[in-house]
Amino acid sequence: MSPKDLTVNLPNRVQRYLKALKDSDYSGEILTSHADRLINATDNSIYQVMPQSVLAPRVQKDLNIIMESGAHEDYKSVKFMPRGGGTGTNGQSLNDCIIIDTSKYLTRILEINKSEGWVKVEPGVVLDQLNAELQKQNLFFPVHISPSKSCTLGGMVATDACGKGSRVFGKTSDYCISLSCLLADGREIETQNYFNDDLSDMLAQNMDEIKKHAPQMPRGLSAFDLIGAFDNNQLNMTKLIAGSEGSLAVLKEIKLKVIPKPDPKTLVAVFYDDFDTALRHATDILEHNPLAIETIDDRILDLARGDILWHDFKAIFPKKVDPSAIGALHCIEFADDVPATLLKALEDHPSILGFSVHIDPDQVKNVTALRSKCVGLLGNMEGYRRPIPFIEDTAVPPENLADYIADLKALLTSHNLECGMFGHVDAGCLHVRPALDLRLEEDEAFIRTLTDEVVTLVQKYGGVLWGEHGKGMRSEYTEQLVGTPYYKVMQDVKALLDPHNKLNPGKIAGPHVKAIDDVPLRSQHDRQISDEHNVTFPKATQCNGNGLCFSAMSDDTMCPSYKITKDRKHSPKGRAAMLREWMQLDNTDKKAADTFSHEVFDALHGCLSCKACTSTCPIHVNIPDMKVDFLNRYYKGKHRPYRDYLIGRAETFSSFAHLLPKFDRLFGLVDLPSASKRTKEILLKNKDYPPPTPENIKRTENPVIVVQDAYTTFYEPELVKSVLELLQKLGYTPLLAPFRQSGKSWHVRGFSEKFKNIALANIAHLENMSELGAPMIGIDPSITLVYRDEYHKILDRKPKYSVLLLQEFLSVVVQSRDLPKIQKIPQSTYPLFLHCTEKTMKPQSADEWATLLKAFDINTEVIETGCCGMAGAYGHEAEHVEYSKGLYELSWKGKVNDTALVTGYSCRSQIHRLEDFTVKHPLELLNELL
Repeated sequence: MSPKDLTVNLPNRVQRYLKALKDSDYSGEILTSHADRLINATDNSIYQVMPQSVLAPRVQKDLNIIMESGAHEDYKSVKFMPRGGGTGTNGQSLNDCIIIDTSKYLTRILEINKSEGWVKVEPGVVLDQLNAELQKQNLFFPVHISPSKSCTLGGMVATDACGKGSRVFGKTSDYCISLSCLLADGREIETQNYFNDDLSDMLAQNMDEIKKHAPQMPRGLSAFDLIGAFDNNQLNMTKLIAGSEGSLAVLKEIKLKVIPKPDPKTLVAVFYDDFDTALRHATDILEHNPLAIETIDDRILDLARGDILWHDFKAIFPKKVDPSAIGALHCIEFADDVPATLLKALEDHPSILGFSVHIDPDQVKNVTALRSKCVGLLGNMEGYRRPIPFIEDTAVPPENLADYIADLKALLTSHNLECGMFGHVDAGCLHVRPALDLRLEEDEAFIRTLTDEVVTLVQKYGGVLWGEHGKGMRSEYTEQLVGTPYYKVMQDVKALLDPHNKLNPGKIAGPHVKAIDDVPLRSQHDRQISDEHNVTFPKATQCNGNGLCFSAMSDDTMCPSYKITKDRKHSPKGRAAMLREWMQLDNTDKKAADTFSHEVFDALHGCLSCKACTSTCPIHVNIPDMKVDFLNRYYKGKHRPYRDYLIGRAETFSSFAHLLPKFDRLFGLVDLPSASKRTKEILLKNKDYPPPTPENIKRTENPVIVVQDAYTTFYEPELVKSVLELLQKLGYTPLLAPFRQSGKSWHVRGFSEKFKNIALANIAHLENMSELGAPMIGIDPSITLVYRDEYHKILDRKPKYSVLLLQEFLSVVVQSRDLPKIQKIPQSTYPLFLHCTEKTMKPQSADEWATLLKAFDINTEVIETGCCGMAGAYGHEAEHVEYSKGLYELSWKGKVNDTALVTGYSCRSQIHRLEDFTVKHPLELLNELL
């Protein structure tokens, strides 16, 4: 690929169409850069299909303009693919045409009618966003699918999505009252009022034959539900469009039925020693009419042990159950109390290790969180063979499931393939992902081999290949699974409504349906990446596109830069994809790689290095670390901005940082805080807090070494003094380690060698202090965690030191000591705000802070927030300052008041900048009250 190929090289007709669109009243975005197209070339599947361009309509009228312009005689050959959240596993939203991205701007909830039980939304509204708004009126949209934080309602309608609880709650189409949509010729229709005699006659004439061959199960049909579309001998256009995967119409507005929010669920967690036993027991459980039975196998449970959610999940284990003996888990949900007959049956079952019943919403949430994360956890398997989706939503009648899975396991074993399994046992739909290394041609061949074999197998058991996740690139199997009469009518419907094959061409039932062998794979690009790059940037190629980083929920910690920009280049998935592309180019065309590296730089420059992706992402796609390695390479032979050196020296400049605000604009910095002029007086010259030396250790009782950080020492010395005083009140003698820069500010700017030298010197210093035998604690979480994350990564051995977070140390201390009493606590509960890095890298932090403060009868409530928007230098960079303030408005504004307790320096700094009050660190309050 040459550098000029990195610009759009489109068919002339497409270029003219885009120019005409630009010259029209269209107000949305027209994105043609290589990066924008690349981000939309993948979804949560194995495929990579480069679109011609991406349109992001801002208002509904833009959709009309797109389709009306496209229907012009000159543009009959211009084709479109509507796209939502891009969470599909089978390439439903991928095509080599023009993508219409409704997820960026068409995100309004237009109307909620509580009395009539319906809601109107634009297609880009995310499922969890909808339910958050509905909850305010005690309403609920009951179709539940795992990527609920990032999947759009438009995408759910397009695939007729269903998931947990579908046996009771049904599929998305069951709740579609009407769809406002645009046909390929530009006409706008309201499906509830749409009549088409030709279509009705076609269905009426063929319905008997269609029903003879259609799969006889609730999840048997996907895309063109012809039987549902001819309900009571009448055309139901809503049922026809729902599930058509954007191949018949472009959604503009959706009217959905909603229901009163059900009472909190009761959940029964049942532990088995064997997966087959769990599957065979499911039919007995179904007799007790649960809302859902979700099952997880031992492989996924093993992977969960290394994930952030395990801390909360392990609390559900019955005491008598040995976690290492668990071979499977059923999560059984009930709307009301668990039937006593089921509890008795569980107690008597010989192959059940144990079970636990949960009614507390937080405990139920902890269990269901594991189930929601199964896809991502499988993607975090070690080794080059990764669990791959392509046969992963097969479904059979539930009574046939255990036998089908036994045969499927035997089939996979015959090919020496491993897999993990999870899913909806009550609906006969288990998700199965064989582990393949698709960079190897012999493993790529398994896609065809296994798909053919599994289609034959599901037919044997009366099932289908696509029980949940749509057809997408697997459309070639439609005729085999639904029968020729059914498939022929599907083709006729497509020809009638989209005669020029303009919408999502090549899929479902068009004139030229693609074969699975003819679709490009991501892995085919990965084969061109060098071993050196694979070692340096391993997580870039391991990203499976699950889309958790596209969370639309403002209080999630995951990826603040995506939340504020709504640009998928500025997400972990987007950045990983761009790094993959750059690595591939770097091995095949250095000039092209150099050209594209600037786009990669722009995407990574917006990263706040908050580390949420390193733990919240189930694949642990570590963008901050990859950003450092990329910047280190990017600047080789290039002039670095002076600002990078200034920021790199931020920790050592801190002692005279009160001068820096005078020069901030010169370096593109804004609102730099003034360092305290009292640091020397309070800390550096205070003889009450001697350094940790062997002599001082010997003559002190209960010594504790406080490891200073630049931010609290030079900007908040009063806080450091409060911590030292508090330690004394608790019977300890604090020894204040001499200040040393951590190197974090050099690290985040990509000065790898500089950081390594600082880190190695500090490791030696910390290990020397550790030999003194006193515990070491740090105050600011972001710096303290550098000592055990970035430092540990540069060592080829286990470190001989440990620097504890404040709450790690003190939450244990208060359980074993007589504590001083607080005479009066000013308020009943204090809101507690945790630093992003602290929450994601040390998920026990909230419990530890609560334990610590509760020991002094101080009640706290942890407030759920996303990033405050400061993140070190990010909030002070001129190009990011508005984003920084926007992030604060998005999640923190209105939740923080002057009684808030805030653990992170950067968060307190942001509050000080944007509010007319300051807030305290929890230990400042505790010290004052004591």
